[in-house]
Amino acid sequence: MSKTRVLLLFGGQSAEHEVSVISARSVYAAIDRQRYEPILVGITRQGSWLLAGSDASILEHDTVDDMSLPVVYLASAGQELKVSNAAPHDQGVSFDVVFPLLHGPFGEDGTIQGLLELVG
Repeated sequence: MSKTRVLLLFGGQSAEHEVSVISARSVYAAIDRQRYEPILVGITRQGSWLLAGSDASILEHDTVDDMSLPVVYLASAGQELKVSNAAPHDQGVSFDVVFPLLHGPFGEDGTIQGLLELVG
């Protein structure tokens, strides 16, 4: 049986950015790795989505700001992240479900849910 790939989406542009990172840290520590494969994506205060994948070092600080990580975006065709500066034929990072850990505006107001629904 394959593991469910869970995209943990955290950080964001709200004043509750740090709370979101702390929430992600807790979920990442508690997730059952026998059943789930967590994929970490942090959103900077400026709105860039950074792909950390399984590298939990992004959770060591209370802010998402490691611009050495690849910037990604949601592909319009479904459950896939694309690296923004990759060649068009490069495969993206697929996932099965998103666990939004965003607090405040853009997180608790339905914005992210709407975006995820738009891309399928």
